[in-house]
Amino acid sequence: MSMPEDHERLTRTLRLSNLSLVRRDGEVEDIIFDPYFTLIRGGRNSGKTTLLRWIDYILGASQSRLPVERFGSSVVSSYIYGSLRLSIVDPREDEPEEHEILRALEDLPDLPRQSRVQVDGEELTLPKLASRLMEFLDWPTLRIPKGRNARRATELVTLSFRNMLRHLYRREDSWQVFASKEEEYHRKAVLAFFLGFAESLYSGEEFEAGAAARKVVELESRLQEITVQSQRMLDAVTERAHLPKTTLEQIDERRIEIAERRKELTRRRKEVSSGVNRTEGFHPELGELYAGINSRLRQKRARREEIRSALANYHESLEFVEAEVSRLQRAGAALALFSEVPVNECPSCQQSVVAKQDRIDPGHCFLCEQPVEPDARRRRIELEERALATETEDLEDVISKTLAELNEIDDDISRTERSAQDLARRLNQERASTLSPFVAELESLAGEVSYLEQQEAALLAVSDALRAREHQKRLLKAAQQDLVEAETRAQNHHGVSKKEITRRCSLFAHHMTTFLRSLKTDPWRFGDVTLIADDLTFYVGEGPWESELGGESKVLFLFAYQYAILAMTRELGEISRVPGFVLLDNPIQQGLRDDVVGEVMDKFGHAARDLGVQIVATVARDIPVTAPRNEIAMSGQFGGGRMS
Repeated sequence: MSMPEDHERLTRTLRLSNLSLVRRDGEVEDIIFDPYFTLIRGGRNSGKTTLLRWIDYILGASQSRLPVERFGSSVVSSYIYGSLRLSIVDPREDEPEEHEILRALEDLPDLPRQSRVQVDGEELTLPKLASRLMEFLDWPTLRIPKGRNARRATELVTLSFRNMLRHLYRREDSWQVFASKEEEYHRKAVLAFFLGFAESLYSGEEFEAGAAARKVVELESRLQEITVQSQRMLDAVTERAHLPKTTLEQIDERRIEIAERRKELTRRRKEVSSGVNRTEGFHPELGELYAGINSRLRQKRARREEIRSALANYHESLEFVEAEVSRLQRAGAALALFSEVPVNECPSCQQSVVAKQDRIDPGHCFLCEQPVEPDARRRRIELEERALATETEDLEDVISKTLAELNEIDDDISRTERSAQDLARRLNQERASTLSPFVAELESLAGEVSYLEQQEAALLAVSDALRAREHQKRLLKAAQQDLVEAETRAQNHHGVSKKEITRRCSLFAHHMTTFLRSLKTDPWRFGDVTLIADDLTFYVGEGPWESELGGESKVLFLFAYQYAILAMTRELGEISRVPGFVLLDNPIQQGLRDDVVGEVMDKFGHAARDLGVQIVATVARDIPVTAPRNEIAMSGQFGGGRMS
């Protein structure tokens, strides 16, 4: 396809070359698009809107609607897939890049699944296709705040090719809004992208500053919550532990006081204990002797349990051996029983015993003369019985010795227990007589130490909460520092200047106003278009465009919007981000007269050649259009049109 040369194009732009639709009967329908202006005519239900829907579908329309919902059952039952050829025009290259995108209407062998596309033979997901189209155009992939205010947004979303296409493909039902069901933050981002300052506007500094500010607020709230909880816990602890009223800042002071008091009590206990040791008639070695006896007693009791366990195992083994002996005895009795049964018939040859009694050959059956092996079962049983008898004797001997050892240790434990009891009585008597002067003070000291330990444990629990508060303070301090740095980056960000953004917005609005005021068949009766640089909202005259305009004038306003997008290709040069094509589906809307639509189509047709852009439009009636064009007349059957 030949490319225009009579204009100044400094950025890569996209052109639709041709659309191929493969029918189920094998027939292929080709729709070839003019590089400048293609006008598709057709009456009601002629398929002109469906043709543009095919383009949208192949360019990655989402799976939110099934093909049968998007196209209707007649199209889905007639066609298998569509293939769209694109040309990427680069002013630095002599020839355009050619790419082909294929997408099926259903999952079929040898074709990409319905949820995928095939780009130059490579299968891609729909999000990957959007990224690939951005790569074809050398467009950056931006992450924009999900919200009108970057500082208040809580997440980032990707600005994709599909977001751009919603402003380039003017659907039949979207001639009253920029893009149907579009969030305002998306509309703003797309327009900023077209005007070449989205990279500067969405560089991330404002979003990061907002996120840092929210984190500071969150941590401050958490710190306040922890502080209140800690103070409540401290109040409850001090009340239970009978401590004086304490603030969080006084916890360490209270713990130091308790530790010093404990040291003093410990020193006093040592003094009292040393006084006990010096008391006449007190024998501290008796305590050591008593401890030694108790230690030996524990060892002997443990040994007794080991012997009892071993004895139980020996008895269990003896029972098993006796059971084996009984089993062998039953087997021997059975052999003896069957050996006494007279044999009247050979079990092998089934002949009478009497028939061959006169011919007995040693080592052979006297009936059938087959070799006979001596029966060894009886001897095996006897050997097993002798072995088990020996094992029984050994076990009985071990059991006898173990019982003797158990009786011996039982006696030893009884003697040791009596010794321990005697020594305990002696200790109690001695302590009662020698320690009575010290008991009261020692008990008092022990009680106070226990009380201090409880207080210390209570304060320790609060200290854990206090450490959590200190940790939260450190987190907050770090977050506050991050906020300062984020604010500094936001203030020092040097992107496209406010003055330049205002200039581009004014230029865009100027193109819209110029387009509207140049209409002769329906002169513009409203004010000039203004694009506010701060929030990228449109005004007509003194008010927002939606409230100032009616249905017919809104259609003209959106015509001007589409025209200005294309015009900025030349105005901004290499800094513009405009793909260079628009799709206009049936602009005969809201009672707009045919001659007005015809004049608008002529302006777009002439601008297409002048700017080096591509227009694909559909009309439902035979409106007057004089601009050079390729025209496709759609017949009653979709895809059966012709080019004229």
